[in-house]
Formats: sequence, structure tokens, C-alpha cells
Amino acid sequence: MARKVYNTGRIEAATKKYTETQIKIAQKISEGADPADLINTATEQEKYYLRIADPTNKESTREEREEFDEALNAVNAAKFSPGRQLANIIDKVTPGDLYEQGFLQSSFRCN
Repeated sequence: MARKVYNTGRIEAATKKYTETQIKIAQKISEGADPADLINTATEQEKYYLRIADPTNKESTREEREEFDEALNAVNAAKFSPGRQLANIIDKVTPGDLYEQGFLQSSFRCN
């Protein structure tokens, strides 16, 4: 599994909005790690977020799942890629907040 390069400012902003553990788990999942493999060496707090990330887990609330999905989206938006870099440039010169609305990232399929 190749380690992805992230925009430091966006990861820091995501960590402030969510938790460091939540972002750490979201990064690993975003990089392609299998949550079943991660759970074997995870701390209790990491296991909590791994359970929330599991779509088959019926014990997590909808709100917990939505929050984790938002954290995962923030991590995905922080990845460096040519398409995302283009989206970031367009976002800077285009009026409005296209990054927060996710319009450019979804338009360019920058996952």
C-alpha cells in the first residue's frame, strides 16, 4: 500500500474539526487499508472509529456514520493529485466556495 501525500493545511484543518484518531483511521482507509486488518493492532479509540467505518455495523448511529464519512471526505479532499490540483486552482479563481460544496472534487472524480 503506497502512502499518499496530503495537503498539510487541509489535514490540520480536518484534525481540528474532527479528532486526530478519526483522521488517522480515515487516512488509512483512504489509502486502501483493509479495516479488518487494522482492527487487529488498533487501540480502543481506533477500534471505535473502525466500527463506525464498517457499513455492516448496525450499532453505530447515523450521526456517527455521517460524521466519519465527512472526515473521510476531508481526507480525500486533502490528497494531492493532478486533477485535484487543477480543481484547487480553479477554486481559487472562481467566486464561491466550490471546495466546501465538493463540486470540483466530484466533477473531476479526485478520489
